[in-house]
Amino acid sequence: KRPRPASVRTPANIEAVRVALIRSPSKSTRRASAELGISHRSLQRILHSDLHLFPYKITVMHKLTAIDKERRLQFALWAMEEEAVLHNTWFTDEAYFHLNGVVNKQNVRFWARELPHTLHEKENYGAKVNVWTAISTHGIIGPFFFDDTVTKERYKDMLENSFIPHLLATGLPIHTQWFMQDGARPHTANVVLDFLYETFNLRVMSHRFPERHEGGKLWPPHSPDINPCDFFLWGFLKEKVFQRRPENVAQLRAHIVKLCRALSEDLCRKVVTNARVRLQEAVRQNGGHIEHVLH
Repeated sequence: KRPRPASVRTPANIEAVRVALIRSPSKSTRRASAELGISHRSLQRILHSDLHLFPYKITVMHKLTAIDKERRLQFALWAMEEEAVLHNTWFTDEAYFHLNGVVNKQNVRFWARELPHTLHEKENYGAKVNVWTAISTHGIIGPFFFDDTVTKERYKDMLENSFIPHLLATGLPIHTQWFMQDGARPHTANVVLDFLYETFNLRVMSHRFPERHEGGKLWPPHSPDINPCDFFLWGFLKEKVFQRRPENVAQLRAHIVKLCRALSEDLCRKVVTNARVRLQEAVRQNGGHIEHVLH
């Protein structure tokens, strides 16, 4: 019989891998394999079996105050009791798509024994587009693009002349639909809140809306983890868009439009249903962060 080849998992190699990952915990396994002269398969065995390290995704979380947690908890308790409200809510948000791409968190790992909290800084320069969408169990409306800085006037104009006509075209009775938005300043200007009141009456989830119109529901600050646009839509769209490597802004827009139109109503329904699971977890965490639990 041929002699069995000597194991690469020697104490010296294990120590070399340990030191390399301590110095640069976000280093890819393939790069570490090339630098250390160890096969990729052997390196992974050392990481898992000898060093007991695990690959964690980068997670960026807002700092929640006691008031933030209480607001998140109260909102989650209310929303879980209002099944029809959750089913008929249009969750909205806007995001930048940079032509030079973004960090794909699905392909980034941080090797450690415990879940780390690490940040990635990206450039704020270069060509980009600002995209706004609305998603519910009934499907998706949008995308709509802002060519300039979003102001209260431009935001209201988009709602009045783009979103609402598309909502009416769905045939859904508007008196049964709810509208959700975050607390960005252009969103919560009086002229916008008054327009939302005229359109949806008190079926609005937004910062400042309850105090201005004595009704509606306060959308809890720092809660992207319970907004389907944030916890699903943007990541899904950006991953698909940049796989196509757009060469200019026109192509970037076209890819975004095509992908949004391809989203099925069934998928949108599943995503919003997942929001209920997240609300349940927010209750279990007393309004605290839920991403570290769900992942």
